[in-house]
Amino acid sequence: MKRILKPQMLAALLLFSVSVSAQTSYEMFRKERPNTTSGIVYSTQPWLFENIPGGNYPNLTLLTVSASFSNQQYNDVTANGDNGLMFGVSSTQKPKQPTEHPIYVAMNDVGQPLNSYYTAPPSLAGNGIEAESSNNAISNGAFSMFTSAEGIYAANNNAATGPATSYYMGTVTFTFSRSVTNPVMHVTGLGGNVGTNIDVNTSTFLAFTTEYELVNTGYAMQRLSGTDPLIVTTDAVGSMPAGTWKIVNTFDPGVRTDLDGANGNLAASGSVRIMGANITSLTFKVYLRGKTAGQKWSDIEQYVGDRYNIGWSMTTIADGPLPVHLTSFTGKVQNCGTVLNWNTALEDEVSHFEIERNTGNGFVSIGKVASKGSNSSYVFNDGAAVKGSNQYRLKMVDNNGTFEYSNVVVVTIDCDKAKIGLYPSVTTSGTRVTGLSGKETITVVSSVGQVLQQKKAANNVEDIQLGNLPNGMYFVVVKDESNAQVFYGKVVKQ
Repeated sequence: MKRILKPQMLAALLLFSVSVSAQTSYEMFRKERPNTTSGIVYSTQPWLFENIPGGNYPNLTLLTVSASFSNQQYNDVTANGDNGLMFGVSSTQKPKQPTEHPIYVAMNDVGQPLNSYYTAPPSLAGNGIEAESSNNAISNGAFSMFTSAEGIYAANNNAATGPATSYYMGTVTFTFSRSVTNPVMHVTGLGGNVGTNIDVNTSTFLAFTTEYELVNTGYAMQRLSGTDPLIVTTDAVGSMPAGTWKIVNTFDPGVRTDLDGANGNLAASGSVRIMGANITSLTFKVYLRGKTAGQKWSDIEQYVGDRYNIGWSMTTIADGPLPVHLTSFTGKVQNCGTVLNWNTALEDEVSHFEIERNTGNGFVSIGKVASKGSNSSYVFNDGAAVKGSNQYRLKMVDNNGTFEYSNVVVVTIDCDKAKIGLYPSVTTSGTRVTGLSGKETITVVSSVGQVLQQKKAANNVEDIQLGNLPNGMYFVVVKDESNAQVFYGKVVKQ
């Protein structure tokens, strides 16, 4: 697929002041990347950060990052095991199926970006990242990510749409093994174009872009550097509402005609800082939006989508020794639930393990297991696992409160008896019903029995908004197509 990406004037002044000598940059470097296997996956293994300058690790598990997709809206689109959001995939010409691609790549794997697009604090704007080099020993690394347009094509019978419509694809969560402060996300190639024969004999130009909306509250985002189309905003974009932080591509093919801009410079590429302390994971809603009126999405022959890369840098991580050395963490399906197993080689002053599951709005604790000491084995059963993809991680907590996270384990349950769940049960704005078939009726009832909301489920996960209701206890009732009650839960609005 041809990238449409254009250079921009970098900010002359850095937006923050730091002492370069006082801080160290931790960066995802390609020479320390995991095995570069190709193929469709939905979660990555942890990737080590390198201590720059010097390239020496104080501890080989000092800091890692992993990425996982969840709440997929388009599943097994072409019967090739392909969902709307994937790692290790590229577009193809023929046949209509995804092409395997390396999962862990150099930042310049797509779009031929320039070093000056990026900023790695404490360097000045437009400095600190090596994206131009073909030398694996010095090129910054990234996750190779893909947003497929094929689900939209199939679900909408390729009906035309336009820039006002943002198609929600699912979520992606980046998990850091230790707390970090003000991490910087490096984006390469959000947005692209492809020539396709939508009507078999008519060549049509498609322009579309992947866009990110931050789910975590309490943080802000700041654009540090990048191409002209890269914008960080809280304004409404497409059908995404105002008030949330977003990373978007503002390229307008109706205004810009230089579609073959050099160095991938018509895509959104650059560096964005997420401002916050003690960050352990960041979750984004992922959208795909057409850039032209009457946009169609694919054709009967090609596999179409947006391939882009994301890497990370940061200057500050949590101090203190690692509380535990984890030798394995796995999960499996048992009786339509999940069984998690993990083993430790060393537990130095470890207090307990908290088991967390990703609900689509971030990870929440679902249980706690006390430490047994070094060289121990643990088992945890999640009887409330939902049908579809379930993501788990361990929060390993030291006696003094220091903690780190494990890698993310994904357990997929394809079982009609999988339970319906409600998360979170305590909220300030809304909750989410999971494990649905997509045909149920969901009703929100007050503590005195008054029906306040009712909706028909259309997906296996449905959001329930409670922001306009007074604080208090509410009940969520789910009934199937025959009007039989299949779930009854309570949620507290604070």
